[in-house]
Amino acid sequence: MITRIVLLPVRKEKLKEFELLFGLIKPTILSFEGCLSLDLLEETSDSATIVNRFTYSKWRSETALQNYLKSPFFLETWPQVKLCLQTKAQAWTLQGEAKN
Repeated sequence: MITRIVLLPVRKEKLKEFELLFGLIKPTILSFEGCLSLDLLEETSDSATIVNRFTYSKWRSETALQNYLKSPFFLETWPQVKLCLQTKAQAWTLQGEAKN
């Protein structure tokens, strides 16, 4: 299993549009084979121009994630998401389980 964290620096004036868009696309992402979970998280600090959002998702494998990233759905929706961003998104793909 892998975890994917994506930092999305959303322009403050585009926040409602971004959250509406995420709400519309989330069910489709969750329906992709190998997607185990998907959450949208909010940074607690506030900026005058940027609101950082993070997607936190679990995938059965790197192959499942790559299949999603190469899908027509992602290729069609990602440009819409990018229009809401102040700067480039950053992504991390992590493997392993958290240890207590």
